[in-house]
Amino acid sequence: MTTHTAVESLSADERDDYYQGLQDFIELEREATRQEGWERYQTQATEKLAQNQQAIPEVMSIGKQHHPEYDNQYVYEQVVPDYVTHPKNLVDQFGIYPGSEVIIDVDRETDALPTEAIVTFVDEQTIGIGLKTDYDYHHKVNKELSQLDSSQEIPAYSIYQLLNPTTYDRETEAVNKAQRSDLIDEIITGEREIIERQANVAALVDPSLNAPQQRAVNRALGTSGISCIHGPPGTGKTRTLTALIKAAVAKGDHVLAVAHSNQAVDNLIVGTSDIDNPDEKSLHFAAKQDDFSIARIGQNSRNNVIQKYHGDIRPDDAQVVAGTMSACADLSRTFDWVVVDEATQAAQPATLISLLRGDNIVLAGDHRQLPPFASSEDAKLEEMHVSLFEHILDRYGRKFAERLLTQYRMNKDIAQFPSEQFYEGSLNHGNINKDWSILGMDPLSGIHVEGSEQTDRSSKSKYNIIEAQIVAEQAELLLNKGLSHDEIGIITSYSAQIGKIAGELHNQDIENPNRIEVDTIDSFQGSERKAIIVSFVRSNDRNNAGFLEFPDEGPRRLNVALTRAQKRLVLVGDFDTLGNVADHLDASTSCAQVYDDLRNYYSDLGYFESR
Repeated sequence: MTTHTAVESLSADERDDYYQGLQDFIELEREATRQEGWERYQTQATEKLAQNQQAIPEVMSIGKQHHPEYDNQYVYEQVVPDYVTHPKNLVDQFGIYPGSEVIIDVDRETDALPTEAIVTFVDEQTIGIGLKTDYDYHHKVNKELSQLDSSQEIPAYSIYQLLNPTTYDRETEAVNKAQRSDLIDEIITGEREIIERQANVAALVDPSLNAPQQRAVNRALGTSGISCIHGPPGTGKTRTLTALIKAAVAKGDHVLAVAHSNQAVDNLIVGTSDIDNPDEKSLHFAAKQDDFSIARIGQNSRNNVIQKYHGDIRPDDAQVVAGTMSACADLSRTFDWVVVDEATQAAQPATLISLLRGDNIVLAGDHRQLPPFASSEDAKLEEMHVSLFEHILDRYGRKFAERLLTQYRMNKDIAQFPSEQFYEGSLNHGNINKDWSILGMDPLSGIHVEGSEQTDRSSKSKYNIIEAQIVAEQAELLLNKGLSHDEIGIITSYSAQIGKIAGELHNQDIENPNRIEVDTIDSFQGSERKAIIVSFVRSNDRNNAGFLEFPDEGPRRLNVALTRAQKRLVLVGDFDTLGNVADHLDASTSCAQVYDDLRNYYSDLGYFESR
């Protein structure tokens, strides 16, 4: 038996500050999301917002009614063209629910509109709103709406999504409940001793697990309270969790399996399964083999396997329930185990929603990759977007997590730099993947190019045409070597560069260029391709690499970029800009040295060239 005690617990004052910090984070995120909604309304056409299901483009007033909370409730009906015989209801079309915050506007100049409102009800094609204003302004808007509705020329209104408060309300409630929960509160503050007893079931459940994977499963199943599994890229974290869940179910336990996003939840359940060919490493396959049921909660999975096999199973009837953290708030039952995949990508308030549903908690993730997303710049500056996984390691020490040590994704030359830079050189390489490559191509290519960056006028994001051209050339080379479009991924640090790369793929006369996925580095976390091309974008005489140079987040983002490729990784960028400290920074506030080390690594192996 092993007893884990905190290396650094929170004092009473620190505990109070911690919980207040979580509440502040939620409110900052709520307000940032609200501001993003206003920015969308102000900068994007209504038609585009409607296509993205972010606006109801044309509704007509059908009157107002008394409402006990908002005084008046204004009712609108969607205008449905005659040729649409079976229109979708408003909820399915636009995801607007009662309680949602919206902006209402009209197709003419007014003094009172646009203004914020609250959705009071949603029917098939009708929606009610109450005004979110003070008394005087409410009276002004009410008067103007009445005048508009009584005018001879019938006005057309539009309703824009601003904020769905459900997630934030759930997180607020979860923080309050965690503060009152002896188990969660004592773990969070470091007051609880974590008892780890010996368990030796992993090899029986999955004999193919390597030694660190077996230790991770055994340690988790033998630990009461909470345990952590650190899974660097390609080390089989999801497979390890599958074995853990199988072992828990085998002894009669019930498991709640969660992640921060629908995509991550589906990946945990089905992996690469399709309808006819189940992924033998997946939980879906294990459930079929071992005859246990998985219920997928929530309505947002688009995966065919999920929809066919797991979408209609009642949570109360299943041994394993899977869903997003927010969806867990609707569950009425508790579980023996809560298993959180990609725990390092989830903000703490969201994670707490699921943790309150179980007796034993397993957090799995990689805190050396990107932290949880934060909309609020203030939250980022205050470093409020720290995952619960990291918080627990801060309390109980880094060795509290069992690290998986063998990567099965990348050629060894691709994996070696991330291993040395981010994982203390601890990663081993699987026999199958360590030498694989694309016929006639090196596993690595670093291309230094000094192409002037530019700034998009509307989004303020950066782009670099010269880099985009080189990226397109590299994509064509890969296609000519026999790779399919979906085996190539192109990732970039700036969203404005996505469109420029897509344009250059067209200019390169690549057939069906849209089938090559082009996305941001952040969006590609959790994905992999046989070949990856990275465009860093930044190139200027001030050595200013922007957020790529941030001392904490910069290396994490670079780690993600460097660990998506299996057989070939191409880096395109101005390594003078990236590898030198910006003029306005110093070495303590910049991670430029990491990029310089990367350049030297590629150069030493003979994989670096200048254009």
